[in-house]
Amino acid sequence: MPASFGFAGGDGEPYYDGVLSLDGDGFTVGSRGDVNNLNSTIYYVAFKGSPNFLTGHYTGTGMDGLTVPTGLSPAFVSVKGDSNLGGSRARWRASGLGFPDANSASYAVNTPDSPAAIRALQAGGFEVGTDDDVNAAGTTYYWVALDAQVP
Repeated sequence: MPASFGFAGGDGEPYYDGVLSLDGDGFTVGSRGDVNNLNSTIYYVAFKGSPNFLTGHYTGTGMDGLTVPTGLSPAFVSVKGDSNLGGSRARWRASGLGFPDANSASYAVNTPDSPAAIRALQAGGFEVGTDDDVNAAGTTYYWVALDAQVP
């Protein structure tokens, strides 16, 4: 991922000026109000580097059934596009949470689940459909994946 690209949910442009750096004892945030607002409580999730937590990217094709290899069999995947042209809502999918098989969820409020977003978690990766949030032709998408097999 680009150094200035924060992986957060919501609608709108890519999430620049969010998390600016990962430091030895925490992280540094920018000036965006949703990450640095006076008298507000901001919640975050952080993961320690591990072979069970991987990141990567792919280029959207716009074609249904694009398989994205991750190098692990994920229990959780989150995808966010680096685009102002539609594919900017982060989407996620997790196994075992009771979601219908064909749906993935969005972090954004009032954004419906999409059967054409992250369609399946598979051995070695995941599959996306035609939803612009995960597979617009020519758009770069960044993903994080957590392995289903945690030691």
